[in-house]
Amino acid sequence: MSRKKFGSTFLTEEQVRVLRLRAKGYSGDKIAKELGMTRSNAYAILRSALRNINRAKRTLELYMEIFSSVIVEIREGTKLLEVPPIVYRTADEYGIKVGMKSAELVAFLERSTSDLFENGGAVKSFKLKLRRDGRIEVEE
Repeated sequence: MSRKKFGSTFLTEEQVRVLRLRAKGYSGDKIAKELGMTRSNAYAILRSALRNINRAKRTLELYMEIFSSVIVEIREGTKLLEVPPIVYRTADEYGIKVGMKSAELVAFLERSTSDLFENGGAVKSFKLKLRRDGRIEVEE
C-alpha cells in the first residue's frame, strides 16, 4: 500500500485513485475490482481518505476563524445603544469596514439577541464576531 502523498495534499496516491472512482459513481465492489484489492480494503482506504479530508477541512475552518474575524466582547450591563460605537471602534483598530450603519446594527442586534437584552441593557456577556468582510455574527 502506497503511503506517498499525492502532490502536496494530505492524501496518498491510492486514496486519490479510490476517491476518483467513487466520484464516478463506482461501488465499493467495483472500486476493489478495478484496483485489484478486496472490497474491505477499498472501503478502508476510502474511510481513511475521508478522515484526512475532514481533518484538512477542520484545519482550514480554524485558520479562517483565526484570521478572518475579530471577537468583540459585549459585557453584561452594556446598553444596546452603546454596542455600535464599541463595534466600530474595534473595526477601525483592525481595518474592517462594517457592512451596517449604526441603526442597522441596532436593528440586527434587536433581532439576533432579543434574549440577551432587557430594559435596554445586556443581561449577560456575549460576543460578536466581526468578519473581515464586514459581516457581524452573534456568539453566545
